[in-house]
Amino acid sequence: MRNKKRSKPRTTSLRWKTNGVVSNISVTIDRLSGTVSPSSVEPGSVFSVVSYDRQSGKEKVLVSAPATVDAPAFDLDLQLSLRSSKLIAIDTNTKHICGRRVSVTCAYFSDLSYRTSTGATPIEPLCAYAILDSAPEVNAERIGWNLVLKNHVNLGAISATNQVGIVIDSDLSDLQALNSRKKPFYENNFLPDGFFFLFASSDGSSDHIASDMISLCDRSASMILNHMSSTQFEFGSGNQDDKNCADYFFLELIMPPMQK
Repeated sequence: MRNKKRSKPRTTSLRWKTNGVVSNISVTIDRLSGTVSPSSVEPGSVFSVVSYDRQSGKEKVLVSAPATVDAPAFDLDLQLSLRSSKLIAIDTNTKHICGRRVSVTCAYFSDLSYRTSTGATPIEPLCAYAILDSAPEVNAERIGWNLVLKNHVNLGAISATNQVGIVIDSDLSDLQALNSRKKPFYENNFLPDGFFFLFASSDGSSDHIASDMISLCDRSASMILNHMSSTQFEFGSGNQDDKNCADYFFLELIMPPMQK
């Protein structure tokens, strides 16, 4: 399904893997409910994807979120609201400052069940971290995910009916493996029950609340890094309990709430 209101027309698609090797596939479309039901689906492989084609012809994925064949296939908002009640977006940017490799992680939070009087969904700052000299073989993004999940999420408050989507802008090809707990998201840490990853690109800002949230994370991290660089920021001694970086620091992220 295409949205022609944008300069680059968006395509919304429902994608899945078959459950093993099959010789044929049949698909049932319910025009009344908007559901698309394939004959063979690998569990956990269904994703709702918003994308567009670059001039090169290569696809640019803007949002990819776990979905279900029991909901309207091309309604990403509904697919996501049926799966989760809260979103946390996490993004990490890196810059060399005063001879140090500095990565800044920023996270924003949104309660999808809450609406203002105008029908908007607030997006609020959650936290920020500065990570110093991360190991070259380790993705600093994943260090940031671990810090946010470890220090800012009350895992005991999450139930099977109150799931949380974690919006990231990397590791698109690993989403299914991370969500099915076949791969750890950091070291030997697997996603806890009640959490799942979804992908959103900051290039797709205003396409979806997930895109807006990851864009806010990206801009905030860049602003902090630029400030550190322009002021020749000096780092003291921080937390040294992560072997994959020299130090990390908690930063107070003071930003006005946004609305989507």
